[in-house]
Amino acid sequence: MDRNHLLYRIIEGNFDETTVKSILINYLESRSAEYLYTIRQNKTFVTVNHYDSIMAPFCAELFPESRFIYLARDEEATFKSFYGKNQWRNRQLQHWLYDPSFPKGHFVYCQDETLSMEAHISWYFYITKVFAKCFFKTLPEYRHISLRSEKLFAMDESEFSKLRSVLPEGTISEEAIRNTYTNPRNTKTAFIHLANKDIEERSTYVKEHMKTLEHTGTL
Repeated sequence: MDRNHLLYRIIEGNFDETTVKSILINYLESRSAEYLYTIRQNKTFVTVNHYDSIMAPFCAELFPESRFIYLARDEEATFKSFYGKNQWRNRQLQHWLYDPSFPKGHFVYCQDETLSMEAHISWYFYITKVFAKCFFKTLPEYRHISLRSEKLFAMDESEFSKLRSVLPEGTISEEAIRNTYTNPRNTKTAFIHLANKDIEERSTYVKEHMKTLEHTGTL
């Protein structure tokens, strides 16, 4: 749970040098083989997952030529995917009840069982959006961009231009980008394991949770 430990230290502004150093070393050790391989093969390392997101500020310092993309999707549609396909398994950046004193350098936490599944997932949408916004403020404009997946799949010219603006010149052609977004990919439709009625009913609460979070910052 190191990624959540780091997230809550960022939230609290508690950057104990020994603890944070240990978290970052563990992260670097877990990624070193992939980094070294891409360097030796003269390739570009690309990562898209929950683990690396919270480590982005560290990566920005470690790799000064790195670029960062915040790719957003409609929250209700994303909730349906997370919940309906059992992709939410308490492994993401998550809402926890925790001890803000970090006793003896440890992250002591437990799940808030008063919150519904849709509330937990909405909090994840909110915290990642806020984190990306704050992180991007620390970077020059050429190193970051925010995109909407719906616009990419709709073949929106301006969204393609924004994407290409953060890529090294000539790295990916416009034709390659178009080919990528011509059809939906990795839909995992066969993985849906819950009744559509349950998924639809729960998804209607997501917008309300997001409104509450936007106004108060909490649930």
